[in-house]
Amino acid sequence: MVFIVLGLLNYGKEKPTEDPNDKLSFLKLHMIAGQKATAFSAFKTASKHFKSAVKLLPDDYWQSHHELALDLFASAAEAEYAVPDFKSMKEFCDKILNKHSVSPANKLRISHVLIDACVADYKPGESIHVAISLLKDCGVKIPQVKLRIRLSAAFGLLRIKVSKKMQDSDTISKLALTQNKTDTETMKTLDHLATAAYVGKPELFPLVVLKSIQYTFDHGITIYSPAAFALAGLLLSCFMGDLASGRKFAKNGLAKLQRVNCKEVESRTIFVAYIFSEQWMTMKDCMKYLFQGYEVGLSTGDLISAMYCAHFWCEYAFYTGMPLADVDSNMTNYGEQLEDFGQLSILSGLRMVHQAVRIT
Repeated sequence: MVFIVLGLLNYGKEKPTEDPNDKLSFLKLHMIAGQKATAFSAFKTASKHFKSAVKLLPDDYWQSHHELALDLFASAAEAEYAVPDFKSMKEFCDKILNKHSVSPANKLRISHVLIDACVADYKPGESIHVAISLLKDCGVKIPQVKLRIRLSAAFGLLRIKVSKKMQDSDTISKLALTQNKTDTETMKTLDHLATAAYVGKPELFPLVVLKSIQYTFDHGITIYSPAAFALAGLLLSCFMGDLASGRKFAKNGLAKLQRVNCKEVESRTIFVAYIFSEQWMTMKDCMKYLFQGYEVGLSTGDLISAMYCAHFWCEYAFYTGMPLADVDSNMTNYGEQLEDFGQLSILSGLRMVHQAVRIT
Protein backbone atom coordinates (compact mmCIF):
# COMPACT_ATOMS: atom_id res chain seq x y z
CA MET A 1 0.00 0.00 0.00
CA VAL A 2 2.90 2.38 0.62
CA PHE A 3 3.56 2.72 -3.14
CA ILE A 4 -0.11 3.58 -3.72
CA VAL A 5 -0.10 6.14 -0.92
CA LEU A 6 3.06 7.85 -2.20
CA GLY A 7 1.74 7.70 -5.75
CA LEU A 8 -1.49 9.41 -4.74
CA LEU A 9 0.37 12.04 -2.74
CA ASN A 10 2.65 12.73 -5.68
CA TYR A 11 -0.28 12.82 -8.14
CA GLY A 12 -1.98 15.37 -5.94
CA LYS A 13 1.28 17.32 -5.70
CA GLU A 14 1.19 16.93 -1.94
CA LYS A 15 4.47 18.11 -0.46
CA PRO A 16 5.53 18.08 3.18
CA THR A 17 5.26 21.40 4.94
CA GLU A 18 8.12 22.88 6.91
CA ASP A 19 6.71 21.24 10.01
CA PRO A 20 9.38 18.73 11.24
CA ASN A 21 6.77 16.06 12.07
CA ASP A 22 5.25 16.39 8.59
CA LYS A 23 8.65 15.95 6.94
CA LEU A 24 9.45 12.99 9.18
CA SER A 25 6.20 11.26 8.17
CA PHE A 26 7.06 11.62 4.48
CA LEU A 27 10.62 10.47 5.13
CA LYS A 28 9.45 7.28 6.84
CA LEU A 29 7.02 6.54 4.01
CA HIS A 30 9.86 6.78 1.50
CA MET A 31 12.07 4.57 3.68
CA ILE A 32 9.37 1.89 3.87
CA ALA A 33 8.89 2.09 0.09
CA GLY A 34 12.65 1.79 -0.45
CA GLN A 35 12.86 -1.27 1.79
CA LYS A 36 9.89 -2.90 0.03
CA ALA A 37 11.37 -2.18 -3.39
CA THR A 38 14.69 -3.72 -2.32
CA ALA A 39 12.88 -6.90 -1.25
CA PHE A 40 11.35 -7.05 -4.76
CA SER A 41 14.82 -6.53 -6.35
CA ALA A 42 13.48 -3.23 -7.78
CA PHE A 43 16.70 -1.42 -6.97
CA LYS A 44 16.14 1.65 -9.16
CA THR A 45 12.83 2.27 -7.42
CA ALA A 46 14.50 1.73 -4.05
CA SER A 47 17.22 4.23 -4.97
CA LYS A 48 14.63 6.86 -5.87
CA HIS A 49 12.76 6.49 -2.56
CA PHE A 50 15.89 6.49 -0.39
CA LYS A 51 17.18 9.63 -2.13
CA SER A 52 13.80 11.29 -1.54
CA ALA A 53 14.03 10.33 2.13
CA VAL A 54 17.55 11.77 2.45
CA LYS A 55 16.32 15.15 1.18
CA LEU A 56 13.79 15.25 4.02
CA LEU A 57 16.33 14.81 6.83
CA PRO A 58 16.52 17.78 9.22
CA ASP A 59 19.74 19.78 9.31
CA ASP A 60 20.70 18.37 12.72
CA TYR A 61 19.87 14.75 11.80
CA TRP A 62 22.95 13.24 13.51
CA GLN A 63 21.86 14.80 16.81
CA SER A 64 18.08 14.51 16.53
CA HIS A 65 17.67 11.27 14.54
CA HIS A 66 21.00 9.44 14.76
CA GLU A 67 19.73 5.86 14.26
CA LEU A 68 17.29 6.88 11.55
CA ALA A 69 20.05 8.66 9.60
CA LEU A 70 22.36 5.68 10.02
CA ASP A 71 19.72 3.26 8.70
CA LEU A 72 18.85 5.57 5.83
CA PHE A 73 22.41 6.20 4.62
CA ALA A 74 23.26 2.49 4.87
CA SER A 75 20.12 1.50 2.94
CA ALA A 76 20.73 4.19 0.33
CA ALA A 77 24.33 3.02 -0.15
CA GLU A 78 23.16 -0.56 -0.69
CA ALA A 79 20.59 0.58 -3.26
CA GLU A 80 23.15 2.69 -5.14
CA TYR A 81 25.52 -0.29 -5.23
CA ALA A 82 22.78 -2.40 -6.85
CA VAL A 83 21.76 0.22 -9.47
CA PRO A 84 24.85 0.47 -9.90
CA ASP A 85 25.99 4.02 -9.15
CA PHE A 86 29.24 3.57 -7.25
CA LYS A 87 29.89 7.32 -7.01
CA SER A 88 26.60 7.97 -5.15
CA MET A 89 27.16 4.82 -3.10
CA LYS A 90 30.52 6.11 -1.88
CA GLU A 91 29.00 9.50 -1.01
CA PHE A 92 26.43 7.82 1.26
CA CYS A 93 29.12 5.57 2.78
CA ASP A 94 31.33 8.58 3.49
CA LYS A 95 28.53 10.27 5.43
CA ILE A 96 28.83 7.39 7.91
CA LEU A 97 32.58 6.76 7.75
CA ASN A 98 33.52 10.43 8.20
CA LYS A 99 31.25 11.03 11.20
CA HIS A 100 33.14 10.78 14.49
CA SER A 101 29.96 10.24 16.52
CA VAL A 102 29.24 6.99 14.65
CA SER A 103 30.70 4.04 16.54
CA PRO A 104 33.17 1.63 14.86
CA ALA A 105 30.56 -1.14 14.99
CA ASN A 106 28.04 1.05 13.16
CA LYS A 107 30.63 2.02 10.57
CA LEU A 108 31.02 -1.68 9.81
CA ARG A 109 27.43 -1.63 8.55
CA ILE A 110 28.46 -0.14 5.22
CA SER A 111 31.89 -1.77 4.85
CA HIS A 112 30.40 -4.70 2.94
CA VAL A 113 28.95 -2.31 0.34
CA LEU A 114 32.34 -0.67 -0.20
CA ILE A 115 34.03 -4.05 -0.44
CA ASP A 116 31.57 -5.50 -2.96
CA ALA A 117 31.64 -2.36 -5.11
CA CYS A 118 35.44 -2.38 -5.22
CA VAL A 119 35.45 -6.08 -6.16
CA ALA A 120 32.90 -5.46 -8.93
CA ASP A 121 34.97 -2.49 -10.14
CA TYR A 122 38.27 -4.47 -10.17
CA LYS A 123 39.63 -2.44 -7.23
CA PRO A 124 39.48 -4.83 -4.23
CA GLY A 125 42.66 -3.42 -2.68
CA GLU A 126 40.98 -0.09 -1.93
CA SER A 127 38.38 -1.71 0.31
CA ILE A 128 40.70 -4.19 2.05
CA HIS A 129 42.56 -1.43 3.92
CA VAL A 130 39.29 0.23 5.06
CA ALA A 131 37.81 -3.08 6.28
CA ILE A 132 40.96 -4.11 8.17
CA SER A 133 41.10 -0.70 9.86
CA LEU A 134 37.42 -0.88 10.93
CA LEU A 135 37.84 -4.45 12.19
CA LYS A 136 40.85 -3.38 14.26
CA ASP A 137 38.71 -0.72 15.95
CA CYS A 138 36.27 -3.52 16.87
CA GLY A 139 38.98 -5.74 18.36
CA VAL A 140 39.76 -8.03 15.40
CA LYS A 141 43.38 -7.64 14.35
CA ILE A 142 44.50 -8.89 10.95
CA PRO A 143 48.24 -8.65 10.21
CA GLN A 144 49.30 -7.01 6.95
CA VAL A 145 52.95 -8.08 6.84
CA LYS A 146 53.24 -10.99 4.40
CA LEU A 147 55.37 -13.21 6.65
CA ARG A 148 52.99 -12.83 9.58
CA ILE A 149 50.01 -13.45 7.30
CA ARG A 150 51.52 -16.70 5.98
CA LEU A 151 52.58 -17.98 9.39
CA SER A 152 49.20 -17.21 10.96
CA ALA A 153 47.37 -18.83 8.04
CA ALA A 154 49.56 -21.95 8.12
CA PHE A 155 49.05 -22.53 11.84
CA GLY A 156 45.33 -21.77 11.52
CA LEU A 157 44.81 -24.22 8.65
CA LEU A 158 46.64 -26.94 10.54
CA ARG A 159 44.50 -26.25 13.58
CA ILE A 160 41.11 -26.57 11.88
CA LYS A 161 42.32 -29.60 9.91
CA VAL A 162 43.20 -31.59 13.05
CA SER A 163 40.64 -30.08 15.45
CA LYS A 164 37.78 -32.50 16.10
CA LYS A 165 35.86 -29.76 17.93
CA MET A 166 35.80 -27.48 14.92
CA GLN A 167 34.49 -30.23 12.64
CA ASP A 168 32.11 -31.95 15.03
CA SER A 169 28.45 -31.23 14.20
CA ASP A 170 27.29 -31.83 17.79
CA THR A 171 29.85 -29.42 19.23
CA ILE A 172 28.95 -26.76 16.67
CA SER A 173 25.22 -27.20 17.27
CA LYS A 174 25.78 -26.43 20.96
CA LEU A 175 27.34 -23.04 20.22
CA ALA A 176 25.04 -20.29 21.42
CA LEU A 177 23.25 -18.01 18.98
CA THR A 178 24.29 -14.41 19.48
CA GLN A 179 22.16 -11.39 18.63
CA ASN A 180 24.93 -8.96 19.55
CA LYS A 181 25.01 -6.21 16.94
CA THR A 182 28.80 -5.80 16.95
CA ASP A 183 29.35 -9.56 16.56
CA THR A 184 26.97 -9.66 13.61
CA GLU A 185 28.54 -6.70 11.82
CA THR A 186 32.05 -8.00 12.50
CA MET A 187 31.23 -11.38 10.95
CA LYS A 188 29.54 -9.69 7.99
CA THR A 189 32.64 -7.58 7.32
CA LEU A 190 34.92 -10.63 7.60
CA ASP A 191 32.66 -12.48 5.17
CA HIS A 192 32.84 -9.78 2.50
CA LEU A 193 36.52 -9.13 3.18
CA ALA A 194 37.13 -12.80 2.32
CA THR A 195 35.79 -12.13 -1.19
CA ALA A 196 38.00 -9.08 -1.66
CA ALA A 197 41.03 -11.00 -0.43
CA TYR A 198 40.27 -13.98 -2.69
CA VAL A 199 40.17 -11.66 -5.71
CA GLY A 200 42.76 -9.04 -4.84
CA LYS A 201 45.07 -10.38 -2.11
CA PRO A 202 44.99 -14.21 -2.15
CA GLU A 203 47.57 -14.66 0.61
CA LEU A 204 45.17 -12.90 3.01
CA PHE A 205 42.14 -15.03 2.11
CA PRO A 206 42.89 -18.08 4.35
CA LEU A 207 43.60 -15.88 7.35
CA VAL A 208 40.33 -13.91 6.99
CA VAL A 209 38.30 -17.13 6.78
CA LEU A 210 40.12 -18.59 9.78
CA LYS A 211 39.44 -15.40 11.75
CA SER A 212 35.72 -15.76 11.05
CA ILE A 213 35.68 -19.39 12.21
CA GLN A 214 37.57 -18.55 15.38
CA TYR A 215 35.27 -15.57 16.00
CA THR A 216 32.26 -17.89 15.78
CA PHE A 217 33.71 -20.27 18.37
CA ASP A 218 34.66 -17.36 20.64
CA HIS A 219 31.45 -15.29 20.35
CA GLY A 220 28.74 -17.69 19.17
CA ILE A 221 26.75 -18.32 16.00
CA THR A 222 25.71 -15.23 14.02
CA ILE A 223 23.71 -15.10 10.80
CA TYR A 224 27.02 -15.01 8.89
CA SER A 225 28.48 -18.15 10.50
CA PRO A 226 27.00 -20.51 7.82
CA ALA A 227 29.03 -18.73 5.13
CA ALA A 228 32.14 -18.88 7.33
CA PHE A 229 31.86 -22.67 7.62
CA ALA A 230 31.29 -22.96 3.87
CA LEU A 231 34.40 -20.84 3.20
CA ALA A 232 36.41 -23.03 5.59
CA GLY A 233 35.24 -25.99 3.51
CA LEU A 234 36.59 -24.24 0.43
CA LEU A 235 39.95 -23.71 2.16
CA LEU A 236 40.31 -27.36 3.13
CA SER A 237 39.02 -28.75 -0.16
CA CYS A 238 40.78 -26.49 -2.64
CA PHE A 239 43.82 -25.15 -0.75
CA MET A 240 44.78 -28.30 1.18
CA GLY A 241 43.19 -31.06 -0.91
CA ASP A 242 41.35 -32.46 2.12
CA LEU A 243 37.97 -33.14 0.49
CA ALA A 244 36.52 -35.06 3.47
CA SER A 245 37.19 -32.29 5.99
CA GLY A 246 36.12 -29.65 3.50
CA ARG A 247 32.79 -31.39 3.01
CA LYS A 248 32.24 -31.58 6.78
CA PHE A 249 32.62 -27.82 7.10
CA ALA A 250 30.39 -27.20 4.08
CA LYS A 251 27.65 -29.46 5.45
CA ASN A 252 27.88 -27.71 8.83
CA GLY A 253 27.49 -24.37 7.05
CA LEU A 254 24.39 -25.56 5.16
CA ALA A 255 22.95 -27.00 8.38
CA LYS A 256 23.46 -23.69 10.17
CA LEU A 257 21.28 -21.91 7.59
CA GLN A 258 18.22 -23.50 9.16
CA ARG A 259 19.35 -22.59 12.65
CA VAL A 260 19.99 -18.90 12.00
CA ASN A 261 16.81 -18.68 9.88
CA CYS A 262 18.03 -15.75 7.82
CA LYS A 263 17.88 -15.37 4.04
CA GLU A 264 20.63 -12.75 3.89
CA VAL A 265 23.51 -15.24 3.86
CA GLU A 266 21.74 -18.13 2.12
CA SER A 267 22.86 -17.33 -1.43
CA ARG A 268 26.53 -17.04 -0.46
CA THR A 269 26.52 -20.23 1.61
CA ILE A 270 24.85 -22.19 -1.19
CA PHE A 271 27.27 -20.88 -3.81
CA VAL A 272 30.43 -21.60 -1.83
CA ALA A 273 29.31 -24.97 -0.44
CA TYR A 274 27.96 -26.51 -3.63
CA ILE A 275 30.67 -25.24 -5.99
CA PHE A 276 33.78 -25.88 -3.91
CA SER A 277 33.07 -28.60 -1.34
CA GLU A 278 30.08 -30.78 -2.25
CA GLN A 279 31.86 -32.55 -5.12
CA TRP A 280 29.85 -35.74 -4.52
CA MET A 281 26.71 -34.09 -5.94
CA THR A 282 25.94 -34.36 -9.65
CA MET A 283 25.90 -31.13 -11.63
CA LYS A 284 22.20 -31.52 -12.42
CA ASP A 285 21.36 -31.84 -8.72
CA CYS A 286 23.62 -28.90 -7.93
CA MET A 287 21.85 -26.71 -10.50
CA LYS A 288 18.59 -26.57 -8.51
CA TYR A 289 20.45 -25.26 -5.44
CA LEU A 290 22.34 -22.72 -7.55
CA PHE A 291 19.06 -21.42 -8.96
CA GLN A 292 17.71 -21.18 -5.41
CA GLY A 293 20.83 -19.22 -4.43
CA TYR A 294 20.34 -16.93 -7.41
CA GLU A 295 16.72 -16.11 -6.48
CA VAL A 296 17.48 -15.59 -2.80
CA GLY A 297 20.52 -13.44 -3.55
CA LEU A 298 18.48 -11.13 -5.77
CA SER A 299 15.76 -10.77 -3.14
CA THR A 300 18.26 -9.86 -0.40
CA GLY A 301 20.56 -7.66 -2.48
CA ASP A 302 23.48 -10.12 -2.33
CA LEU A 303 24.26 -9.51 -5.99
CA ILE A 304 27.74 -11.02 -6.06
CA SER A 305 26.54 -14.39 -4.74
CA ALA A 306 23.39 -14.32 -6.88
CA MET A 307 25.38 -13.63 -10.03
CA TYR A 308 27.99 -16.28 -9.24
CA CYS A 309 25.13 -18.77 -8.77
CA ALA A 310 23.74 -17.72 -12.17
CA HIS A 311 27.18 -18.01 -13.78
CA PHE A 312 27.78 -21.56 -12.57
CA TRP A 313 24.17 -22.58 -13.30
CA CYS A 314 24.83 -21.60 -16.93
CA GLU A 315 28.14 -23.46 -17.00
CA TYR A 316 26.56 -26.61 -15.57
CA ALA A 317 23.68 -26.35 -18.04
CA PHE A 318 26.28 -26.46 -20.83
CA TYR A 319 28.25 -29.33 -19.30
CA THR A 320 25.18 -31.47 -18.63
CA GLY A 321 23.83 -31.36 -22.17
CA MET A 322 21.04 -28.79 -22.10
CA PRO A 323 20.13 -27.89 -25.72
CA LEU A 324 22.67 -25.32 -26.93
CA ALA A 325 19.95 -22.88 -28.05
CA ASP A 326 18.55 -22.85 -24.47
CA VAL A 327 22.01 -22.48 -22.94
CA ASP A 328 22.77 -19.60 -25.31
CA SER A 329 19.49 -17.87 -24.44
CA ASN A 330 20.07 -18.24 -20.68
CA MET A 331 23.64 -16.99 -20.91
CA THR A 332 22.50 -13.97 -22.92
CA ASN A 333 19.81 -13.11 -20.35
CA TYR A 334 22.05 -13.59 -17.32
CA GLY A 335 24.85 -11.70 -19.06
CA GLU A 336 22.54 -8.70 -19.49
CA GLN A 337 21.70 -8.86 -15.78
CA LEU A 338 25.37 -8.98 -14.86
CA GLU A 339 26.01 -5.90 -16.99
CA ASP A 340 23.00 -4.06 -15.54
CA PHE A 341 24.21 -4.74 -11.99
CA GLY A 342 27.79 -3.75 -12.79
CA GLN A 343 29.21 -7.21 -11.98
CA LEU A 344 31.80 -6.98 -14.74
CA SER A 345 34.35 -9.41 -13.27
CA ILE A 346 31.76 -12.22 -13.17
CA LEU A 347 30.51 -11.21 -16.61
CA SER A 348 33.98 -11.65 -18.12
CA GLY A 349 34.06 -15.25 -16.84
CA LEU A 350 30.60 -16.01 -18.18
CA ARG A 351 31.48 -14.58 -21.61
CA MET A 352 34.35 -17.05 -22.01
CA VAL A 353 32.00 -19.99 -21.46
CA HIS A 354 29.34 -18.33 -23.64
CA GLN A 355 31.85 -18.11 -26.46
CA ALA A 356 32.49 -21.84 -26.15
CA VAL A 357 28.73 -22.47 -26.39
CA ARG A 358 28.41 -20.44 -29.58
CA ILE A 359 31.29 -22.15 -31.38
CA THR A 360 30.20 -25.66 -30.35
